[in-house]
Amino acid sequence: MVSGLDGRPRPRRDQQSGATLPARAPARGANKGIIMSIARGSLILIALGLIASASMAQAGGILGLRLGTSISNVSGDLGNTVDLANQNGFTATAFLQMGDGVVSLQPELGYVQKGVTEKSTASDFQFDYAEIAGLAKVRVPMLPVQTHVFGGLGADVNVKNVVPAGTSVDVNNLDWNALFGGDVMLNMAGLSVVGDGRYAMGLGDVTSASSAVTDIKNRAWMFSAGVGIKF
Repeated sequence: MVSGLDGRPRPRRDQQSGATLPARAPARGANKGIIMSIARGSLILIALGLIASASMAQAGGILGLRLGTSISNVSGDLGNTVDLANQNGFTATAFLQMGDGVVSLQPELGYVQKGVTEKSTASDFQFDYAEIAGLAKVRVPMLPVQTHVFGGLGADVNVKNVVPAGTSVDVNNLDWNALFGGDVMLNMAGLSVVGDGRYAMGLGDVTSASSAVTDIKNRAWMFSAGVGIKF
């Protein structure tokens, strides 16, 4: 069992008096806040998609599917309590590149496994997410294959957790991620073979009730390949 990742409330100390205070309880109404955050994020991505569709209707695009792997860990103020290692996982993503010019937008719907391994006990903590993402892509000119660099935002909704027996981890239901990366596309006969590499930087805490270890954020490299249909 990894100390500090189990999400159990711990006593805290007042900064002025030094007195021990009760552990903070999870905030009430958290589920309502999560639902509202997901709704706002979804509306933003839908609005971006509609705007892009209207402005790029004559420019074509690519609809496709990618499969790949994730190499993940966490970052934060862990002190010397745990020794962590990368964990490998699975990713699957449906994508729609809208536009085929220098600049294009790409909404995505995917599934990604993240997590971390505790070295001393070889314990795996796996966090699975459904991800809604929106990317802005810029084509790199003068290359033999179609190449893009991109940046964007992903809303990861926690759908499943796998932790060692006897361990309880209180994982936040929503995790926002900044996404940075690039892709290459080889176009032929109405199809596009795609390779994608990206870095996902979590913007919020993974756990929702840990006071002993603070500011724990997901970090993941993701590499995938797939095929798309040009339209």
